[in-house]
Amino acid sequence: MTPERRAAFANLVAGFCQEAAAGDLVLVEVVAATAAVGRSVAEALGARGAEALLVDLDDPRGAATDEALWRRLTGYVSLRTVAAAPADRPEPSATVRQLRMTLRKTSTYLPDVALAARAGMSEAQLADYYAGLLHLDDPDPVVGFHALRDRQEALLARLRAARTVRIEGDGTDLTLSTAGRGWVNSYGRRNVPSGEMYTSPVETSAHGVIRFDVPSYNFPERVAGVTLEFDRGRLERATAVEGEATLTRRLAVDAGARVVGELGIGGNERMTRFLGATLFDEKTAGTVHLALGKSYPQTGGLNDSALHWDLIKDLRGGGRISLDGEIFAENGVFVGA
Repeated sequence: MTPERRAAFANLVAGFCQEAAAGDLVLVEVVAATAAVGRSVAEALGARGAEALLVDLDDPRGAATDEALWRRLTGYVSLRTVAAAPADRPEPSATVRQLRMTLRKTSTYLPDVALAARAGMSEAQLADYYAGLLHLDDPDPVVGFHALRDRQEALLARLRAARTVRIEGDGTDLTLSTAGRGWVNSYGRRNVPSGEMYTSPVETSAHGVIRFDVPSYNFPERVAGVTLEFDRGRLERATAVEGEATLTRRLAVDAGARVVGELGIGGNERMTRFLGATLFDEKTAGTVHLALGKSYPQTGGLNDSALHWDLIKDLRGGGRISLDGEIFAENGVFVGA
């Protein structure tokens, strides 16, 4: 990342994402490859009067299990890469995981050689693509994020009025109820660069089958070609072309892992290719994703699980989303938008 882009990124995170102010205490999590950018973010937070605590995730003395510290924080920033975590990295306690959910959180994967390889790009190409997603070369990057917010808000008017969502496509015909549930406009404050509209569907409503065609690298094993079959909200059958053992293992973590915890619709039109990182790929306009496991209480979701696993379907090659029988998106294009 060039010095100019690094400064723009740091100011974006400190201002737009964290809205940092005097008296705030923000934890900035880094790994070795992101430490320099993390220092810039810490400086930008300090310039706004906040106190920044820079923590190396790979340091066994790190803050992952320091519950007293997490109770003092007002926000945290996670700057990682897609490289697998060391086996001895300390895992956060259940209390810390709960505390994280109450904080202003900003997460991103920074470009590196591993992400470039997954995306089939050179490091320079990926750096330029990432900068474009975040508007880092624009005079004011926030303008682009506000435009994304406004586009999605117009679509959300229709989503919030609907009671039933139907997804159709290759190997897919799935119906979900969103009656009484809230929808969230995610446009770059929590996940960077973001661009999605999501909710937690009624837990007993999923019915039908869905085939996901975008690989997942979450564990960090690659899982691809996942097909899920639901009846009255419960996952009855799950298969994968690649990584089925991982799929089976993750679904066995608890009873809530076999329930849909999230329905998300990608809305970021600047995302034109998949990078092999769910944090980015699920935001691509023309895609839809479901998360198995934990739902979002702020949307009215009631499902609890240690799992929250997003799986993505690309509708741009043929597929549709319908709301109460009316077409909302066809072949990845929002109808009437």
